[in-house]
Amino acid sequence: MIALLALSQAAQSTETKCIKSGEIWADKIRYVEMHLRVAVLQCGSYEHSSLAQLYTDFVLGNRPFLARSQQPLQSYLTRTGRGPMASYLGEMADKISRASATAGQFCSRSIQAAQLAEKATNPLALLPLMPVRYERPAQKCKNTDYARP
Repeated sequence: MIALLALSQAAQSTETKCIKSGEIWADKIRYVEMHLRVAVLQCGSYEHSSLAQLYTDFVLGNRPFLARSQQPLQSYLTRTGRGPMASYLGEMADKISRASATAGQFCSRSIQAAQLAEKATNPLALLPLMPVRYERPAQKCKNTDYARP
């Protein structure tokens, strides 16, 4: 009986710390947005870049995706005790900023991705173009393959 209880608690703990499919989608959307935001701050003067305007256009053009990503990501953060969204996004920005120092051609590649954003119908199309590779924040939960929000 005690072994069953311990096994059940371990499974529950694993499910609490994992990330669901819809939450992964939301995290990726926010990652693309945050990556471009960091690029604006780090590359704003790079070859007289228009990156700030490209970022603004990205945010305005992808407002529905960004809005739909809010709830699933907040749900993940609440369930896992990761804290408020602002703190999580700040940590994400810090990670991207630190990694940008060793990412080859960070500014030029970020600018290219931002330029392609105008033609993309889904911001996730930009994910493979980001100079700093996306890493899922947790193991994917089992049995959560449902459509994105």
